[in-house]
Amino acid sequence: MFKWFRKKYAQFKLDRSERKLDKEGKRKQDEARDKKDPALFEDWENNYAYQEYRELQWARNKLESDALLRQADELYLPRPDYNDKTKWRANDDEYYPLEGYVLTHEAMAELRATIRKDRKERREEFEWWVKIISSGLTILTGFVGALIGLAAIWKHK
Repeated sequence: MFKWFRKKYAQFKLDRSERKLDKEGKRKQDEARDKKDPALFEDWENNYAYQEYRELQWARNKLESDALLRQADELYLPRPDYNDKTKWRANDDEYYPLEGYVLTHEAMAELRATIRKDRKERREEFEWWVKIISSGLTILTGFVGALIGLAAIWKHK
């Protein structure tokens, strides 16, 4: 449960950073319009904002990828092979390398489906045991009730 809160809090911080960047972009755009110099906004966008948005997107992908891998580890499911380039991707920006690898969107979808399938199987197994135990308790309760009824009739006679 705390992992869920931590993930939501991290997403909130990323959203807040993105909103802050959007506000700064709006301010720069208004400033460029007031000064009648579109290059001012374009310079900001190309030199600063582009990299910041890439970092935010990378952080979102990393957060989601790590969360899925953590869920798979908790369920003892196999991770995608690190040598498989179709499952993993690294940051390919040579000027500002971000560390680590993240799952591709296709690998995330496959892993999410595997996690969902495993949880469904576990839930179905648990439900099967609950049905067996509850039906056994029902039969036992009926049998005890019948015995009490028979004992009351025999004692009454």
